[in-house]
Amino acid sequence: MANIAWPPGLPQRPLQEGFARKVVNQTLSSPTGRGRRITRAKFTGRVEAITATYAFTAAQYLIFQDFFFDALGGGPLSFDWPDPDAELGPLEVLIVPETDPEGKRQGLGYLVTLKLETVPY
Repeated sequence: MANIAWPPGLPQRPLQEGFARKVVNQTLSSPTGRGRRITRAKFTGRVEAITATYAFTAAQYLIFQDFFFDALGGGPLSFDWPDPDAELGPLEVLIVPETDPEGKRQGLGYLVTLKLETVPY
């Protein structure tokens, strides 16, 4: 597991609306000069793509911004994220670069949608 953890001051479960989870294509296929394509496993373990939307208060939004930009260095580091589908403990995940850490303002708070990928082990 990663050493960085999802901050306890943030919601531990994402909103149900907008939550999605699916297995990422596990194969990589390459063309050859002629003949059949070469196909191999992309990963040694199962990788899942997760979309999770959070509703943050203004204070929580500042905690998230510090977490994203300072602890994760803008996103490339993995961290332990509380898995909303299982009570088995956290998942080690990465924030996918297409994630917009700014989110959008809604009322007095912010909606931030994270695109995550599990780290195979």
